[in-house]
Amino acid sequence: MYPLIPFIIIFIIAVVASLTATTNSTPFKTEQAREIWQNMTKFERTAANRKSRRFGAFVGAILGIVPGVIGLTLGIALLGSALKGVIISSLLSTPIVLLVIWKVYLPHMAESWRLFFASTEWAINHDIQPEDIRLFKWEI
Repeated sequence: MYPLIPFIIIFIIAVVASLTATTNSTPFKTEQAREIWQNMTKFERTAANRKSRRFGAFVGAILGIVPGVIGLTLGIALLGSALKGVIISSLLSTPIVLLVIWKVYLPHMAESWRLFFASTEWAINHDIQPEDIRLFKWEI
């Protein structure tokens, strides 16, 4: 049971954060994304909240499972303790997992949100295309 504790904690934090992240405002901070978010219908907002929860649960699961599995295996094999292995693995592999998520998963997630925002009723009425939508302020 102890080796699963980091996974469970990270997963719960990610799910709770994703549940509250889009409840009141858009998770994206550009003016265009805010404007689309404010003009969503209730059905579209519900779909966006559901989408956000799925992304949060996925990232939370990856952040919990990868260090947990690595720690279990190496901890039992090298340290003789699964709990020590999970703790050490969490500290060492979490930054690597975050970097992989940033480089591999973020572009997919951003494209998915662009398509979603462009498919809203308001964006269609204003002839906004997915490639025209900036989600993050650092995008050019």
